[in-house]
Amino acid sequence: MSKLTFEFQGTAGEVDTDARDLAQWIQETEDLNVEVETLVAQPGPGELGGYAEAVEVVVGLAPYGSALITIIGTYLLERVRRGPVRGRVRMADGSSLSISAASAADVDHVERSLRNYLLPKEGS
Repeated sequence: MSKLTFEFQGTAGEVDTDARDLAQWIQETEDLNVEVETLVAQPGPGELGGYAEAVEVVVGLAPYGSALITIIGTYLLERVRRGPVRGRVRMADGSSLSISAASAADVDHVERSLRNYLLPKEGS
C-alpha cells in the first residue's frame, strides 16, 4: 500500500473546504481501490470542531493508478472555477510536489506533473 497526502494553501476555511471537497470527490468515485481520510486539526479552546488540514489517500494497488490522477485532474478542473488553487502532494517517504492551478491549462500541467512524479516510467 502507498500513501499520498494532499495539502492545500489558503485560509483555514479555504483549506477546510478544499480538503473536504477533494475527499468527497474521491470517495464518490466507483471502482477506485483507495481509502480516503480527511485529516482534521484539533479544535482550539472554545471551538466545537477543527478545520480539515489535508486529505490522506491510501492506494491499495500498484503505485498510484492513473485513474486516481485523472480523478484529481477532474476535481481540479472543477475547483479552478472558484479561483486559483495551490498546495502540495506528499509521499509517504517525505518527498513532495507543489501544485498550482488557476486555469484549465494549468490543470493539464499539474496532471502531467503528477503522472511524471507518481507513475513509474515506461520501460524502467
